Amino acid sequence: MAISSFPIGGGSASVSVPAITGSSVIATTANTYYVSNTAFAVGVYSITCTSSATATVDFYNGASLITSVSTTSGVVIVNLATAATKIEYKTSIGNASNIYIYINQTSDSLVSTTFSGTLDTITSSTTYTTTSANGYAYVVAVGAGGGGGAAGGYFGNSNQAGGGGGSGGVASGYVALTGNVAVNIGAIGTFANNRGTPGNAGGTTSFGALTANGGGGGGADQYTSPASGGNGGSPRGGRGSGFGGSAEAARPIYGFVKNGTTGGGGGAVGSGIGTGGAAGTSANQTNGRGGNGTGFGSGGGPGWSGSVNGAWGLGGNGAPGVVYVLR
Repeated sequence: MAISSFPIGGGSASVSVPAITGSSVIATTANTYYVSNTAFAVGVYSITCTSSATATVDFYNGASLITSVSTTSGVVIVNLATAATKIEYKTSIGNASNIYIYINQTSDSLVSTTFSGTLDTITSSTTYTTTSANGYAYVVAVGAGGGGGAAGGYFGNSNQAGGGGGSGGVASGYVALTGNVAVNIGAIGTFANNRGTPGNAGGTTSFGALTANGGGGGGADQYTSPASGGNGGSPRGGRGSGFGGSAEAARPIYGFVKNGTTGGGGGAVGSGIGTGGAAGTSANQTNGRGGNGTGFGSGGGPGWSGSVNGAWGLGGNGAPGVVYVLR
C-alpha cells in the first residue's frame, strides 16, 4: 500500500461582510459554471431551484473553496462556517436555460474555521487500519480520470480531434473509523490505441462506503461525427473537452482536507489535485497524441489529426485515483 501522512492545521480566516438574507442568481445555460461576487456571511442557508434541475453552488473565501453543495429535488441546506466572498454555480437540466437559483439565509450558526490533524494520502488499494482520537475522519475520494479519444484522421477529412477524458468524481464525507476500512484506488483510464476509437473509462475509488466513480473515456472522431468529451465521474466530476463543450474542473467539498481541483482532458484544467492532459498538437500518430493527465483524477487529452488528410493521433492516459483522510 502507499500512504503518506503529515500533520496540518489552521483554516481560512473569516472576513467581515454584510449579512445576506436573500439572493438569487441565474444560470443562463445548463452545465456551464458562472461566478457571482456576492458576499455571504457565516450562517445557515437554503438553496432552491426548480425541482427538475440540479443546482450546484460552490462557496469561496478568496481563492479558497469553503464548500460545494448540490440540490436534491430542488433544495439543499448548507451551514456556512466561513464567510464567502463569491460563489460559482451551475445547473444540470438538459438543454434548459435561464434557471434561477435562490439562496436565503435561514439562521445564524456557530463559527468554526480551524481544522487540525494528520492528513493521510492513499495512492494504492489497501486496508486502512489507522484510528483517530474521536473515531472519525474527514475523507475525500477521487476517482481515476478517463483516457482521451483518438482522432480519426481519415483521408478526405482533416483537422479531426478526439474527445478529452472526463475527470474522476470527487466524493467527500465524515466517516467513522471502525477498525479495518477497505480502500480501493481507481486505475487510470487508458488512451485509445487506434484511429477513430474512444478512450477507456477510469476506475472507481472507494473508502469503505464512500465512492467516487471514474471519468468516462473521451469519444472518437469518426469520419464526419465529431467527438464528445468523456463525462465526469459521479459525483461532481468534470467533463473532458469535445464537441459541444470545453474541459471542466471537478471540485472537492472539504477544501480544508485537500484544496484544489482536478480536471477533464483537453483543456489543461485543474490544479492542486490533478491537471487534465493537453490536446495533441501535430499531424501524426506520435506528436498528435494527447497528453497524459497528471496528478490524480484528471482526464487524458484527445488526439488530433492536424490539417493533413490521413494523419491521426492517439489520446492520452487519465491519472489514477487517490484518497485523502484527515484524522
